[in-house]
Amino acid sequence: SNLKNRKLIPGAFFLGFILIILPAVTILADVGDWQTFTNKSSIRGLIEFNQKAWCATNGGVAVFSSDGSEALSMTNTEGLSSNDVSHVAVDHNGNIWFGFSNGIIDIYNPANQSIKVIDDFVRNQIKSIVPMGDSVFIGLNIGVSLFLLDKMEVKETYKNLGQFPVETGVKAIAVDYPYIWVGTPNGVARADLRQSNLMAPQSWENFTANQGLPSQGITALFAKDSTILAGTNFGTARFDHGNWVYASLGLGNSGVHQFFRKKGKIYAVIDAGVYEYDPPVSWKLIIGGFGRATSMAVDSSGIFWIGTQTRGVVRYNPKTDSMKTILPNGPGGNNFMALVVDQNNNLWTGSAYSYGWGFGKFDGQTWTNFTRKNTGIPSNDVDASAVDLSNHVWLGTWGRGVYLVTGDSPVKYFNASNGYLVGIRTDTRYAVVTDIKVEKTGTVWMLNYFAYNQNVLVAMTPDSQWVYFSTSELGLKSTKVTCLLIDHRGWKWIGTEDQGISVFTDSLKGP
Repeated sequence: SNLKNRKLIPGAFFLGFILIILPAVTILADVGDWQTFTNKSSIRGLIEFNQKAWCATNGGVAVFSSDGSEALSMTNTEGLSSNDVSHVAVDHNGNIWFGFSNGIIDIYNPANQSIKVIDDFVRNQIKSIVPMGDSVFIGLNIGVSLFLLDKMEVKETYKNLGQFPVETGVKAIAVDYPYIWVGTPNGVARADLRQSNLMAPQSWENFTANQGLPSQGITALFAKDSTILAGTNFGTARFDHGNWVYASLGLGNSGVHQFFRKKGKIYAVIDAGVYEYDPPVSWKLIIGGFGRATSMAVDSSGIFWIGTQTRGVVRYNPKTDSMKTILPNGPGGNNFMALVVDQNNNLWTGSAYSYGWGFGKFDGQTWTNFTRKNTGIPSNDVDASAVDLSNHVWLGTWGRGVYLVTGDSPVKYFNASNGYLVGIRTDTRYAVVTDIKVEKTGTVWMLNYFAYNQNVLVAMTPDSQWVYFSTSELGLKSTKVTCLLIDHRGWKWIGTEDQGISVFTDSLKGP
């Protein structure tokens, strides 16, 4: 098997977020209060409301004041239905709408901090949320739903968008009364909102590559004051008297994530940054160079807020031409494979055995994250952890052996390259450690998964002697060792991936 590209097994690790019980100050003090710690580096959507930037992220909601300080952080333990927020919008009542990947929508009232949950779309996917007066149009993977604010209910869902297949998924919605424009993977659909029955397919008109669209895969739409723009997978087009004409000079064939208008100026967000529209066909770069952009908003003081795919939010002040990247303090990612607390009550986290983000330390106030990029560790795939009697932190990796963290000293490495561990048969330098345990004698035990020399159980004694045990010594039928338990007798219980559990009753005596 290809261990380097091993797929994660559902349930094999806790995917999502860290939940920690903190001392409670209520009558339930013996139970504790939950607090969720998440990474919020991926901005999926962004709006400006009341001089604040509201960000939908991979780890809940982050809200920033105009000066760049974090004003509010919301996760499931603050009442959100989920931490995987995909969309954000604001209605005419000043309520903030959060759409989630599971189809739920939360309507948050900033005035009283209450949340109303809309579960009508729980079996679908939220693709777009566009408020318009007393209504909200919601793009789904099956069409467009019309939600009435006064009744707080879904009035109807438009699943027949003209000649497009029934239940065509919706990517983008724009409204320039009396028309609603809907972007889909098959092109653009348009309907006159004054019609009495938008559920009928004949109420919709379709536009495809035959009418000039660069591509039928629509990524974003803009419609305001008779200016209609469609971003596609291969460039941008402008609607002109029934047809679409090229309007992508400066943008090239880039897909547009969002169009935005402020004070009469139209902007487009693509991976490379934010561009300003120079009608009829040209765009010029306003700000870029900060990673892949996803979304944007401009507040009343002229501050640009740009969401990025992996680096949080960027605050740009065009008056001073100054740019600041803001990432809320938190873990380096939202997938966790290992947790351990040291003798100083610091929490140490390992991320995953595939596509990990390194390891982290949380001292109760601040997260410090260690990655290949910022510390030079050989791998970000950290999947096991333990603290020894000297309060040193041991971290096992998927492919690069073991890390040893001792206070402020540089991280030490024990791996196949320096001979402490061995790799797999197809790559003898690829040393996988799946579990680490410390027994009361002070010896550190670890599992060397799929070791090509069969020495799958490794011990380091308190006097730094390394001892190895083969499958034949252990009575194991498999080298695919996954988990380790040391009981009060010092017996080593070893779980395997394919041959059950074995127990090793011998012990090493510490000095």
